[in-house]
Amino acid sequence: MCTWMSTYTCMYIWSTDMDEYIHIRTRHTQHVFTVIMIIHVN
Repeated sequence: MCTWMSTYTCMYIWSTDMDEYIHIRTRHTQHVFTVIMIIHVN
């Protein structure tokens, strides 16, 4: 994965991507949970 650039740069990009990925997954999970609750209540 890191062959074409320095390890430091690769790790920085990777951790930034992971932060963004986790953030997106967290928001997605909360959204799905909200929709399920709304459907359940109605």
